Amino acid sequence: MRGTEEGMKGREEGINGREEGMSGEEVGMSGREEGKSGREEGMSGREEGMSGSEGGMSGREEGMSGREEGVSGREEEMRGTEEGMRGREEGMSGREEGKSGREEGMSGREEEVNGREVGMSGREEGMSGIDEGMSGREEGMSGREEGKSGREEGMSGREEEVNGREVGMSGREEGMSGIDEGMSGREEGMSGIEEGMSGREEGMSGREEEMRGTEEGMRGREEGMRGREEGMSGREEGVNGKEVGMSGRE
Repeated sequence: MRGTEEGMKGREEGINGREEGMSGEEVGMSGREEGKSGREEGMSGREEGMSGSEGGMSGREEGMSGREEGVSGREEEMRGTEEGMRGREEGMSGREEGKSGREEGMSGREEEVNGREVGMSGREEGMSGIDEGMSGREEGMSGREEGKSGREEGMSGREEEVNGREVGMSGREEGMSGIDEGMSGREEGMSGIEEGMSGREEGMSGREEEMRGTEEGMRGREEGMRGREEGMSGREEGVNGKEVGMSGRE
């Protein structure tokens, strides 16, 4: 009977070892394998406990071995729990690394957005520079037109100077004073032509410098105005020469 009780104890301990092996199976694969071995050993302990009625001493020894196997199964369960905790910690560290990688990705995305904004501002500045260049080109074109008008006025002054020259040549026969005045009118007309040509050259330089901006366009406009004024003065001088020639002819 004592051997039967010990066999029953061994059976209970084998069942406990079986339960502990099952819990070790849930915690980790290694614990599952070891729990399975503990389960098999518990089953063998159960069978040996049943045969304990035949031999009390062998049942006691097998009950002790079943108890030892139950303890080893519990230790294996604890190992499986520790391994599960390690896996959990590794998962947490991996989650933190993923979080840091996500934050780095977000910072990289913000830097990309900042770079796009900088590129857009540079593009806007380039467009404003193109607009300024276009305005300078328009001003240069207006300066060219003014230089052209100054050239035309200089040409009209040249024609008037030629007329004055003819009158002066006819007045040469009548008096040297008329010739001198006609020559002075010719010189003044030539200066008007030269100034008109300088206005044309300045208009051309205004075209070349149209991309430089508003200031150079304004400069060309001022020079065109000067050419126009000089052409007008040349025209007046030609008229004066014509009048002088007419007076000398008279």
